[in-house]
Amino acid sequence: SRVFIAILAITAAGAMLGGYTLLQISKVADRTELLHKHPLVVCNSAQEIRAGIFSIHRWMKDVVLSRSPDERADFLVHIELAEERVMADFTLVEERFLGDLGRVKEAKEAFVAWRSIRSKVIELVRAGKYEEAKQTTRGEGARHVEKVLRLTDSMIAFAQNKATEVLNEARAEKESALLTTAVLLAGLFIFGLVLALLLA
Repeated sequence: SRVFIAILAITAAGAMLGGYTLLQISKVADRTELLHKHPLVVCNSAQEIRAGIFSIHRWMKDVVLSRSPDERADFLVHIELAEERVMADFTLVEERFLGDLGRVKEAKEAFVAWRSIRSKVIELVRAGKYEEAKQTTRGEGARHVEKVLRLTDSMIAFAQNKATEVLNEARAEKESALLTTAVLLAGLFIFGLVLALLLA
């Protein structure tokens, strides 16, 4: 009968609308997951790398200023632990970075290269050459720290821009889905109204 056909048509239209809505929700969810798994993780890890670099640099200054072997040994333990955390953060960034991995590799290599400068400073301190150790830390060491920080900041800037890009795409998809759903709902209502009038 005509009533059955009308009900079937409205049901089919409703099902299609529901399917479209679920598809759009899935897209927005995927964007949100991408945001949390990649740009935000990279940004947070790069910030941790930055903090670790500052901590190591500060403890190296303490190593140079300290005249107590036990105290220096304690500072060196802190440095070693901080270095391990930074390397772990670099590994995470390498896994999640959505841009040119060469940028991450360059920053990581610069951080690893800093170790030889620190080792030189430590040997100078152990040899009692405190002034030379201080000058190396303030000169060569400080310049290298600036280089590593500059490369790390580049990773942070990229991750922040990528996060903004993904967020904007998610917002655009959400707005598009809301608009299309509203139009389809209005169309479904009008379709049902027309059918009701035809069947009256």
